[in-house]
Amino acid sequence: MKMKWKICVLGAGNMGEAMIKGMLSGGLYTRKEIIASDISEDRLAHIHSTCGIETTKDNAAASASSKFIMVAVKPAAVKVLMEEISPALDRSKVIISIAAGVPMGRIRQWLKKEIPIVRVMPNIAILVREGATAIAPGPGVTDRDKEAVKKIFDSVG
Repeated sequence: MKMKWKICVLGAGNMGEAMIKGMLSGGLYTRKEIIASDISEDRLAHIHSTCGIETTKDNAAASASSKFIMVAVKPAAVKVLMEEISPALDRSKVIISIAAGVPMGRIRQWLKKEIPIVRVMPNIAILVREGATAIAPGPGVTDRDKEAVKKIFDSVG
């Protein structure tokens, strides 16, 4: 079940933390294969101490180092985040957005490039690894990437 690509979680709040803990406890990723970012130093310190993963405030660097980029920020912050990380992205990356109410077309518009995007809507039960998740892959997402995203969300429900 182990993944072979690095993942970053941009936004280490409750949902981001739940995703990180699920991926680690499910054996999907090792601590060295996950990096998390957040605007809060306190949140980064908490994630680093409880999960043992690398943390950063540099979203672009985290994105550049990862195959999968999980967008776990508040919907109002997605535009600025996409504009910030866009230079670090190419078609080899896959954006996994759990930002509610932010359509793929809008994300693509903010990125100003064609990057594979998967919109995902997990429910709050992922916090206790009992979640149910709707997954909607966009253009350019390969079958292999779809399977990887499914495994990621299987780790939390």
